[in-house]
Amino acid sequence: MTFTVITENDESQWNDVTGEAYHFPKRYLDFLKPGTKVIYYKGKLKNKVFKKERLTNEPHYFGVATIGAVNEEFGSAGRKFIAEIRNFERFLDPVPIKIDGQYMESIPERKKSNYWRDGVRPISEEVYIQIVTSAGLYNYSSKEVETSSYGFGEETTSPIYREGEEKTRTTTVYERDRRLRAAAIRHHGVNCAACGFNFGDFYGKYAEGYIQVHHINPLSHLDGPVDVDPKTDLVPLCANCHAVVHYKPQQVLSVTDIKALIAVHGKR
Repeated sequence: MTFTVITENDESQWNDVTGEAYHFPKRYLDFLKPGTKVIYYKGKLKNKVFKKERLTNEPHYFGVATIGAVNEEFGSAGRKFIAEIRNFERFLDPVPIKIDGQYMESIPERKKSNYWRDGVRPISEEVYIQIVTSAGLYNYSSKEVETSSYGFGEETTSPIYREGEEKTRTTTVYERDRRLRAAAIRHHGVNCAACGFNFGDFYGKYAEGYIQVHHINPLSHLDGPVDVDPKTDLVPLCANCHAVVHYKPQQVLSVTDIKALIAVHGKR
């Protein structure tokens, strides 16, 4: 399995669609084979027009996905390709390119002066794990049973927890108490609160108990640590509804909003 960082610019000559398609020149073909695990990256904000569409003005990682089919684009100048993007998941909070003063990515000595010019950058599995774990999606290396948007399991917990403590690094990230997911599921169940989708019913035993959990009031929008009650502050959402809720970082939708969209546009 290979791992790669792909750059999405606010302004670009490429007709990319976040989470759906990624265009690139031939020189990156070896780095974007079908099945490649990719991390989405944005550089520093240059045009304030795009400020509301970003998680932060600073360089950061903002999503994870897998490369699907790759096809050559005919009729364009030079050899260009388009990759299908699958399983895209946008991070709820930006992941900075530096942690404790050290870059997440390992920069070769020969590329120190121009490393960030490359729109597509191969990375190691270790770097991929560090970025995804920093995003709070899952703890790849832990031997303990943990629950997250990628995990399954049961845990013992009390009804209310405190989370959202700030850790000051290059930017501010927010701690999440992983026990909250288990508590929310015990109260709300594993059906999507917006569309009613149940992973176990659709995919069978393999996916039983899987669901993502949404903070009704995103931690990044709060002024500081808060007490979180799984009964009133969290709701289970399927991956699709959860992605749409956070599709525009500055306009987080409510479950009621999603239900309204489904009522008008959803397939029955």
